[in-house]
Amino acid sequence: AVVKSGKQDATAPAPGVEPQPDPQPQPDPQPQPDPQPQPQPTPTGSWMQDSVGWWYRNADGSYPASKAMMIDGRTYRFDASGYMRTGWVNDAGTWYFHDGSGAQLSGWQAVGGSWYYLGTDGAMRTGWVKVDGTWYFMNPSGAMRTGWLNLGGTWFFLQGNGAMSTGWQYIGDSWYYLGTDGAMRTGWVKVDGTWYFMNPSGSMYTGWLNLGGTWYYLQGNGAMATGHLTIGSTPRYFDEHGVWIW
Repeated sequence: AVVKSGKQDATAPAPGVEPQPDPQPQPDPQPQPDPQPQPQPTPTGSWMQDSVGWWYRNADGSYPASKAMMIDGRTYRFDASGYMRTGWVNDAGTWYFHDGSGAQLSGWQAVGGSWYYLGTDGAMRTGWVKVDGTWYFMNPSGAMRTGWLNLGGTWFFLQGNGAMSTGWQYIGDSWYYLGTDGAMRTGWVKVDGTWYFMNPSGSMYTGWLNLGGTWYYLQGNGAMATGHLTIGSTPRYFDEHGVWIW
């Protein structure tokens, strides 16, 4: 028999690796918040009292002396021995006032029969002070001024509550006119379109007025007369400038 020659059959390929299913995803771990540090309370001092008075002991055992110190939101001052001050205190040339508890005060304060104004920093104010839109004048001592005030030859009037007056003011049986700046006016003053004449003393003038040989007439309300006007029983005439014509 004839044997056919040829290539032998190739070896069959080995089966591939069985595919593995994708792993099941695991959820991300729940983040844990950082632990909150427990703050330690700040050491605080304490008020102490002995036979002399009150003083403040700091947490380290020391005490403030010859200084101002804020404690629980209030300002206190201590003398050279460390004792709490009350009443008026002069600190570096500036006056402050502390009540009986030792706390520094601010705003309007009635002390010894007078009113004083202490700024938000506690400092006593002098001179002109504007509070809530109103002007007041504080004497060099700090006491609130009332009545007539002459500053450099200019007169002002402070009411009983200390407020600076403006406009028409009836004072001591006379009318005065004070400008918006509070200054007392003298001479001719025009108010709301009407002319008035104020004496050198500031009081409003009424009746006949001779200025440099020219006659004017100020009516009972102080208004300068113009045009026709009967004075007494006599008809008079004044031009538009108030000058008496006949």
